[in-house]
Amino acid sequence: MPLLTLFIFGLLASLGALLAELLVASFFIDANALNTPFVPTHFSLLLFALIEESLKIVFFLQASRRLITLPRPLTAGIVYGLGFASLEYFALSLMHNLPAGPIYGILVVHLVTSILLVKLLPKYQGKKALISLLGLLTALHFGYNILL
Repeated sequence: MPLLTLFIFGLLASLGALLAELLVASFFIDANALNTPFVPTHFSLLLFALIEESLKIVFFLQASRRLITLPRPLTAGIVYGLGFASLEYFALSLMHNLPAGPIYGILVVHLVTSILLVKLLPKYQGKKALISLLGLLTALHFGYNILL
């Protein structure tokens, strides 16, 4: 049951991130060019990475509060990352005017950041520490986005 809960919270985090990203992207898209593909800028890629990693942290904290015991960190990170990546890839593959990237790239970036989140979160207590963890995860995600 804890694994299913983590997977569902990963899905919910991804859904929240996609909705927030669509809202933010609406500020970057020209209303006269709705049928043209969205070409992200470095700033928008950084903003999207920040949104995704912020919501990943928030939803993982909520999931961990609801679970009596968490599975081993590696297992928890993999399941949580799979939940996040699966919905993101599915949604991006349906939206033809947004770049989806290869499935293995989306899987790798979300598995790595989720595993790091689960392993490092107990060591990062306090607001400053959480902000630095968010910075680390965002930097990794942004690095992946730039390489796309």
